[in-house]
Amino acid sequence: MSSADTSTGRLCVEDDSCCVGAAASFDDAPLPGQVCGCFVRSTHASAKIRGIDAAGAKAASGVLAVLTAADMKARGASAGSPVTLR
Repeated sequence: MSSADTSTGRLCVEDDSCCVGAAASFDDAPLPGQVCGCFVRSTHASAKIRGIDAAGAKAASGVLAVLTAADMKARGASAGSPVTLR
């Protein structure tokens, strides 16, 4: 499944892997000490969240931190700002 570059008419062979999520990039390379993050959102649109029980997440194997909005606010972090776990 190759596509043609409409500006030059050349065949673009890299598109196949990109379109199916199989392409590798520089950002895919693991680094020493690298960890991954996961964000969980409410399954209910416009719901008023009265509390979060993060005990199960904190007890899960391999979990380094569980941060709620209250935790972020207590650390002085705002949307888009980096967070240090140490």
